[in-house]
Amino acid sequence: MSEGLKLLDADLLKHASPDEVARYELLLQREVAKQSPLDLACWLSPTTKRWLHIEYLNERIVALAEYRLYPDGPGPPPRWYYVKGEKTFPALSYEQIPDDVDEFYGEHPETGVRVVFRLAISMPPRHGKSYLITEYTPLWYLLRYPDRDIAFATYSDDFAQEWGVKLRDALVEHEADTGLVLKGGKSSAAARLRLESGGQVRLVGTGGALTGTGNQLSIIDDPIKDQTEALSQATRNAKANWYTSTFSTRKTRVPGKGIPVEIMMFTRWHEDDPAGRFAYDDNNEPAEGWCVVRVPALAEEDDPLGREPGEALCPQVKTKAELLTIQKEDPTWFAALYQGDPSQDETGIFGGFHFYVPKTTDNVEYYQLLPLREDEEPLLIRKDECVRFSIVDLAASLQTWADWSVYAVWDFHRPTQKLILVDRIRERVESADHEAWLRKSYSSYPSTAFVGIENKTFGQTLVQTMLRKGGMTVRPLKADRDKVARAIPYGQGCKNGSVYLPKKAEWLYNWMQEHKNFPRANTHDDQVDVGAYAWDVALTMPSMAAIKEYEAPTMQDKVDKHLDKIEKKRKQGRRRHILSGRLGY
Repeated sequence: MSEGLKLLDADLLKHASPDEVARYELLLQREVAKQSPLDLACWLSPTTKRWLHIEYLNERIVALAEYRLYPDGPGPPPRWYYVKGEKTFPALSYEQIPDDVDEFYGEHPETGVRVVFRLAISMPPRHGKSYLITEYTPLWYLLRYPDRDIAFATYSDDFAQEWGVKLRDALVEHEADTGLVLKGGKSSAAARLRLESGGQVRLVGTGGALTGTGNQLSIIDDPIKDQTEALSQATRNAKANWYTSTFSTRKTRVPGKGIPVEIMMFTRWHEDDPAGRFAYDDNNEPAEGWCVVRVPALAEEDDPLGREPGEALCPQVKTKAELLTIQKEDPTWFAALYQGDPSQDETGIFGGFHFYVPKTTDNVEYYQLLPLREDEEPLLIRKDECVRFSIVDLAASLQTWADWSVYAVWDFHRPTQKLILVDRIRERVESADHEAWLRKSYSSYPSTAFVGIENKTFGQTLVQTMLRKGGMTVRPLKADRDKVARAIPYGQGCKNGSVYLPKKAEWLYNWMQEHKNFPRANTHDDQVDVGAYAWDVALTMPSMAAIKEYEAPTMQDKVDKHLDKIEKKRKQGRRRHILSGRLGY
């Protein structure tokens, strides 16, 4: 135990003075409080509730600070390694890792999964996450590591100041309990709190300066303020740029102060919020190096807390009936704010998706189109009976929030008028690399009949280049309508089961999410655009009528045809004769 504290037996305590007993009890309470932020909160605020979801978060915060948090949750202490040059060396602990290494990491002793140093938390508003993490985790971290530095950020400087005032007041009020002495006491600036022990806390709004300081614990609490900020792409870009250029760069590994760790907690306002950009990958799976905790207000299948589907997270805060009422009033924002899923329902332009799986029978490759209804049979379409073409949508920036360049390969089956997405390649490409990227993408599917490229801006330049240099058949696509108008007939084709997607594609989730969100609250529409152009192209290929087999006429057929012609002329002559008599000619 720290501070030389030893557990004393009852006999020894009998000889202690009242002051010594009180001091001993205080030190014991402090040691218990060091175990976790929740233990500290319960000590300093006895009315604190140990709700199940708060206990769940508490375990992960402690595991993060102790470097035993893995992508799927807390685990045992890891085995440590570091890399220098081409060699990997074991280390007895993280303290034994040299400063001048190329890489270091910890591995689960049984599974080999690597330790993560970033924790992302999605939880409904007003359910205690800020109470535990923003109000008590910095105080707990300083109690445990009094010489370390913390950076805290939220959506505005004013709100950060409010949290700074709370933390300053708590440090002053509980100085005797915690032993943490704040330089300047009550007069300390709320934006920067310094301890006599060397530790400090910097508090800023997203966009604020953190220059000149490093930190071992980074906390970002709700970087997006509200719906207005969430729907502004410029705001989202600015916050993302600040996160990568300022907030993340301040994490500092200092000898004797451990490895920097980060907590990002949020209410999901938008799919492209900082959590969507950094904590999740394109398929809505946790990004590498993160442990992502999503605790919805209404339990779903495989609930992390073991709740039954539909069960309320904390009835003491919001009952199930209250949550269902909120959901009914605005299902889209309920899904984002309370369920941690900012994806919209399948409404609007794209009302549903239909899928296929590949199938091979007797060495013939088919698309097996899965039925739209349970009472229907799958439809088999031969791949070699389809017309293959590709559609390209170009962008010209490598920035993380910029649009993507997309190369989508399609097969169109003319007899059934089915448009089938074969594959899509999606990368950020600079304009100077467009030609090389296009040729590389085309080489993956050389049987493509033609490549359609929008004939404007970067596309117009690429069309002219490809027509001049050759190597593939290029079809310029006329951009004669805005994106929404172009997407409407494509959306109708998706709804009525004329467009099919590969059911097992690893990028399928990302494709569907972009379509679901279009055109509302969408950051990128490049995949929607290649789909809309592909549908336009498909409409230029009318269905193929069945061809009747030709049989050469026999001599009898020719004779009968000749006699029919003579009889037709005889009847026509007789009608003229009768008509002329009636008219007096």
